[in-house]
Amino acid sequence: MPQDSWPRSLMNRVTHEFRRRLAMLLAKVRLHRVRVDKSGDGKVIAKRRSFVSPPLVAIGNRYLRLIGADSEVLRENEWLHWEAIVAPPPTLPHEAASRRSVSATYNGDTLAAILRSRNRPAPQKLEAVQLALQALLTLQQRRVMIDDEESWPLSHGDATADNVCIDLQNGCATWFDFDTRHRRHLPAHDRHADDLRALLFSSAALLPCTDFGSLTSLALSPHISDEVRSALHRRLHSDWRRPNTFHLAQAPLPHATCHAFRTTLLQTLGPSTVSRKS
Repeated sequence: MPQDSWPRSLMNRVTHEFRRRLAMLLAKVRLHRVRVDKSGDGKVIAKRRSFVSPPLVAIGNRYLRLIGADSEVLRENEWLHWEAIVAPPPTLPHEAASRRSVSATYNGDTLAAILRSRNRPAPQKLEAVQLALQALLTLQQRRVMIDDEESWPLSHGDATADNVCIDLQNGCATWFDFDTRHRRHLPAHDRHADDLRALLFSSAALLPCTDFGSLTSLALSPHISDEVRSALHRRLHSDWRRPNTFHLAQAPLPHATCHAFRTTLLQTLGPSTVSRKS
């Protein structure tokens, strides 16, 4: 073992913890005013940007570029336009077209709420993650137009457990909150791999380590392309080896837990033909 391995390991832990604390602090910044109303068995969620959001979005996007994040937060007009394109018509009522807010109706609970619940058994929680994954893969099969000239394979951009609603009774899931979008120059398989990373790691942050094996096995779904799995494997070995602040805002895992989950995920994915970076 190299003599400097222990100091380097300690520095990695300190850096990770600093980024995690900063991420948790930044995650408390609210760009939206949110109102939740009951609607039958579901909920109507109305979102409107706060008056302080324009400078926060501008500063935040500069920071995201600085740390090499794959996503950016959309400005208000871009966000409203993108929601109108991406959100399924049944969940985007006409009254939301005010150009000032977005309203949507969802049945069930967010995946994060289900995973946090102490009253739900582990198999039910893993079923909820699987439903979220199935809905995400369906979302990624869609192509949308950007600027009326470019057909773009859709990705979410912030595919965490907080941004998907699970209806366990009917066995379905709905992704929402499209105010964050992947950078347009990224290949589709890299964007889709990033969505998969966000879903798995944010779920791992809410599950015990004993469930990591079952959780990572979802990455072997036959509906996930080999290209996406290779991109996930490659980036976990390279630029995702040490999570940045954006990653830790999505999944604030302590260093040891984050390393354990990443290791389990790589073992599940198995050897890759993609060359590894040390």
